[in-house]
Order: sequence, then structure tokens, then C-alpha cells
Amino acid sequence: FFPARRTRRGEAGQSSSQPPGAVGMSNDDGVPLRQRAAGAAVAACVSAVVVNPLDVVKTRIQAQGAFATVKPGGGGFNAQPALVGADHVCPPRCPTTGNLSKLCAPECNVYTSTYDVLRKIWRQEGPAALFRGTSTALAIAVPTVGIYLPCYDVCVRELKRRLGASEWGREYAPLAPVAAGAASRTLAVLCVAPLDLVRVRTQAMKTGGGGGGGNGG
Repeated sequence: FFPARRTRRGEAGQSSSQPPGAVGMSNDDGVPLRQRAAGAAVAACVSAVVVNPLDVVKTRIQAQGAFATVKPGGGGFNAQPALVGADHVCPPRCPTTGNLSKLCAPECNVYTSTYDVLRKIWRQEGPAALFRGTSTALAIAVPTVGIYLPCYDVCVRELKRRLGASEWGREYAPLAPVAAGAASRTLAVLCVAPLDLVRVRTQAMKTGGGGGGGNGG
């Protein structure tokens, strides 16, 4: 029994004497990078589809200004609450003229709350409008994961190796995942920023009052 205990102590001493970062991130949890990237990509795609209606609501409210109403004379928006009871004069779908200009009252296009945005988009543009920009969101999800995970693994491994090589750096080694995550996420966001701009512009754009709107990409 005693030799076995000494052997285990020796192995423990050897493992504890290894510098931080000696083992790569791909071996820490036993899951290869390819499988982790595939799982993260699938989860990101499902999340993009599920939360897209709320993303459309957020974009519409941000584009006009939350709890805005129309100034007298149609001169823009201010931050006062919308007219109480103005919705009863708004039809489910605003009629249009030959040049697609809406004939509804200006108050019909003012959003006052999350529920109001959902209701007006559903009635005036159709339920498909809540999924505008979904194809662009899916196009963003996969590259973001493909850039983030490999860059994170490389950054955290190199940071741990370099910090573990010096006495003063070992006390900062626990911060390596934080720095690696921030740098990798920043790089991923910068790479997909043009696609994200397309997605936001698509979600902010209103359809011409029909029920077939929202075929967005």
C-alpha cells in the first residue's frame, strides 16, 4: 500500500508543478473543438429564430423612441405618452394609395409599449413581419461561433502559458479566460458588424400594410 501512496503523491506533485495552461482548452473538458463549435452553432441558430420577434420589437421602439407620440402638425416625435384611445380609429391594415403612402392616422404608427408593438405589427403587417431579418440573424450566428471559439482557445492557452512562465504573471493567470473571452468576442462582433447592420435595417423597415410582409432576410 505504501509504495502506491508514494506513487500517487509523486504524480500529484508533478501535476501541481506544471505551469498553468500546459493543457489545451480542447482537452480540459474532453470535448473536441469541432463538437463544441457544432453544438454552439445549433444553439445560436435556435436562439436567433426564437428571440427574433422580440428583436424586431426592440428595434422598432429604438428607431422611433420609446413612448413617443406625434407632434401637432406631423413634425416628428416627442417623448410624451401617446393619445389615449387612439387605437380604436386605427384599422387592422392601413389602406394605401397608388404610391403606397399610408392613409391611416399618424397615431396608428406610434408604438407605446412592447405589447403595442406586437399588436400593431401583427394587425397591420402580418405575423410574418415579426420574423424579418431572421435569415440575416442565422447568417450572423454561425460565423460568430466559428470565429469566437477557436480564437478563445488559442488566446486562453497562450495567455496561460505566458503568464505561467513568470513569477509575477502566475497571480494573474486566473484572469486569462476573461481577457481571452473579451478579445475573441470583440473580434467576432467586428467581423459580423456589416451583417448586423443589415439585420437591424431590415427589422426597422415597415411593410406596406399587407399581411404578406415580413419575408425578411
